[in-house]
Amino acid sequence: MASSTPWTTRRLRAPQGHGQVLIDPPVPEIGTMLHANRQSLAGWLLAASGEPLAGEQRLAREALVEQAWRYTSQYRDAGPRPELAPDRPLIVSGHQPQLFHPGVWFKTFLLASLAERYGGLAVNLIIDNDTFRSASIRVPSLSRGGVRVEAIAFDGASEVLPIEEREIRDPALLATFPQRVELALCGLIPRPIVGALWSGWRDGRPQGNLGQALAQARNRLEADWGVANLELPWSEVCRGEAFRRFLLRRLLDADRLRNVYNQCLFEYRQLYRIRSRSHPVPALAADDDWREAPFWVWHTRQPVRRGLFVRGSASGLELTDRQGWRATLPVRSAERLDLALEQLDAWERQGVKVRPRALLTTMFVRLMLSDLFVHGIGGAKYDELTDAIIERYWGATPPGYVVATATIKLPLADGATDVISQLRAARRELRALRFHPETFLDEVPAARPLIDRKRRWLSEVPPRGQRRDWHAGIEQCNARLQPYLEQHRRQCQARGQQLLAALREQRLLGSREFSFCLFPEESLREPLLALSRQES
Repeated sequence: MASSTPWTTRRLRAPQGHGQVLIDPPVPEIGTMLHANRQSLAGWLLAASGEPLAGEQRLAREALVEQAWRYTSQYRDAGPRPELAPDRPLIVSGHQPQLFHPGVWFKTFLLASLAERYGGLAVNLIIDNDTFRSASIRVPSLSRGGVRVEAIAFDGASEVLPIEEREIRDPALLATFPQRVELALCGLIPRPIVGALWSGWRDGRPQGNLGQALAQARNRLEADWGVANLELPWSEVCRGEAFRRFLLRRLLDADRLRNVYNQCLFEYRQLYRIRSRSHPVPALAADDDWREAPFWVWHTRQPVRRGLFVRGSASGLELTDRQGWRATLPVRSAERLDLALEQLDAWERQGVKVRPRALLTTMFVRLMLSDLFVHGIGGAKYDELTDAIIERYWGATPPGYVVATATIKLPLADGATDVISQLRAARRELRALRFHPETFLDEVPAARPLIDRKRRWLSEVPPRGQRRDWHAGIEQCNARLQPYLEQHRRQCQARGQQLLAALREQRLLGSREFSFCLFPEESLREPLLALSRQES
């Protein structure tokens, strides 16, 4: 399949300076994008292969708002039930439920600000079809040797599981996380908000799903700060009828979807000169008449995500994970999905989960659930690929999305510039000790004859092409003066090593990647609110 349109790429880089943000497009242009999206989505609904998507989009959005309000109301006051009027835009973002850095958290604040600006509803999705790879965060700590980074666990170790299956393993470890973080910090950062984050759990002993526990703690804190986005686990969306209809139609069209998906992936790798077969995503495989679809499947008894393969048969669609599980969905056309919908519901009750992979997740959210989606940089780069798939597969212009991140660093003294200046001075001095030793030896009488000899050499510069002996004479003087400077050199080298260690510490502490829960409230609350409400 040849490329039908040029690729749209965006140059996106996280800001390096403290208090700087990336919002792309700029805030004054977001309203134009939102308006264009609402028009293009209406056109997409008409262009999408004759599928009855207008009604399903409305069903999906109404269900999202209702489910998000009910879910959020379980753990905090979510206010009155919101109404999704036709002229009220739905603005959505999402992320894995982690203790991420402030740049990721900034999306949540911008989401609320945009909803307020455009009279919309804001929903943040808890992306729980991904996996938890670590139940710890990096914490800077003081030690006798200087500053180091410790890994502080917030839950017991576990095999790699989908987040929706990851239960809390060690409630006591989770409950004592704030105390252990503060102990590791050794007073380096006063009053980190991890204590306030943890304070909302009933009885101080959270139970149940780890991702939901972390996300609810964060969302309660946001509400205390005046940022009252509704939240909903992505797994809840996947149990809804709208997503299941979307899933069934993609499975019925698995061969064409796979071809478009793989061709776009091939072009993306060529565009960015990527050789890895797993980046940004693996290609979808084929095995005889089986076609891999961009979905995961697993069973709660063995919750390991496996690729989903599909093929048509006389009785409907056969599905397999190629690891022993095989089943049939009674569906052969997109017009008669009811029996297959019932079967998917029965599988869910039995513990069989079918979930979309990353590109299909954002595809469904952007096309069916939102008028405007707010991405981070990583998701935005992936969605260049999603855009190409949408355009080729649906034959419609993909809706635009906002990209946002911020850089907020831990409130520590930033002496990196001064340290670099001192380090450069130390290196210049070492060089001078080698090539201009006489400038340091005026008070050493024993060195006077050698200094005078070098100065005579320097006063009698021969013509070009006749300087071999002249150079050798100067170098000999420099070499014979070195023993007089040995102690000075050792002191200078030791100072350089100390400055290098100090610079490494400054750069370590100046990372933008530390978890938001390590920051004092005053260093995050107002900056995040102010940055999300800026006009330009």
